[in-house]
Amino acid sequence: MIPVGTAVGYLTLDYTQFSTNLKTAVNEATGLSGKFSDTMGKGLTTVGNQIAGVGRTLTTGITVPLTAAAVSSVKFGAEFDKKMSEVQAVSNATEGEMKKMRDAAIDWGEKTVYTATEAGDALYYMGLAGWEPEKSIAALGSVLNLAAAGDLELGRTSDIVTDAMTAMGYEAGELTNGIENTAYFTNSLAAAMSNSNTDVDQMGEAFKYVSPLAGALNMDISDL
Repeated sequence: MIPVGTAVGYLTLDYTQFSTNLKTAVNEATGLSGKFSDTMGKGLTTVGNQIAGVGRTLTTGITVPLTAAAVSSVKFGAEFDKKMSEVQAVSNATEGEMKKMRDAAIDWGEKTVYTATEAGDALYYMGLAGWEPEKSIAALGSVLNLAAAGDLELGRTSDIVTDAMTAMGYEAGELTNGIENTAYFTNSLAAAMSNSNTDVDQMGEAFKYVSPLAGALNMDISDL
């Protein structure tokens, strides 16, 4: 049988050790919790900064360019629609003819250095000269080629060609020496430009005075 004093002393000693161990465990847990909180805080801050950086990158690299592209697209659409409305006003084209001219302008705008709006500007001057829509569409490629060769605005080139052809009696869509008149006329101007110290714009100024007389004398463009 264990004496009561001994048993009590033993129990007291055991409790003291337990209390000490418990305090130690609590302190260690508190320390770990603090370290964990610091680590998590720093980690979350780093992740937050990275997310913010990605956000800035997306805004700068994607959102801003897309917004600019959208604005540019809207602006292009408005300018093109305005130009084609002018074309319709001077050409009196039907709805079906306007669709064909719109499609032609867009098509040439996609495969040349000129925009669809600039192609529409060329069609405008053709309509102003009284050319029928179908003939204007057929002549557009020839005028585009001459403008590109002369490094001249497309509208200005179309204005020169249509005025000179009208004054000299060349009708778009008809043939001269087996070649459609617009192609024949623009080819002649391109040849004159390459063989002399002159350009399309200068020839355009000269045509204001020469072409009416040449037309009255029934002269060919190659004779000038």
